[in-house]
Amino acid sequence: MYGEVKENILNTTLFLRNVSDVMYLCLDAGENLYVFSQYKYDLFGRDSTNVLLGTLQNFLGSILSINKIYGKIMDHYEANETMFMYFEFGRIFRMLADIEPVVLEDAPNPLETLGFDYNNDTTGFKGPIVWSSH
Repeated sequence: MYGEVKENILNTTLFLRNVSDVMYLCLDAGENLYVFSQYKYDLFGRDSTNVLLGTLQNFLGSILSINKIYGKIMDHYEANETMFMYFEFGRIFRMLADIEPVVLEDAPNPLETLGFDYNNDTTGFKGPIVWSSH
């Protein structure tokens, strides 16, 4: 090391202070990620089948938005605007990574909500067709 002992000790102390701040932030971020992932997993009832169902619904529900954002990414690529490209990539990542659970109990039957009646002749529907084997 070059310099006096006092300067070298001061530089080493400053370096270790910066490392300790970074280590604290890394540990805090890791802990926050763990707590958030456990919270999200609890929302799915701690069932990986529900997580898979929510992921599938999320992907299928976001496909048009992702296609639109991809078009923006290509426009930014042609204009050499890398910061905007990174922003759009972040939007896609957030759309795909933030999965909400599917609540099957709240899904209504569309035939019941419309007041559909098989016996009502005014709808023009005469009931289900039953094919005879005779």
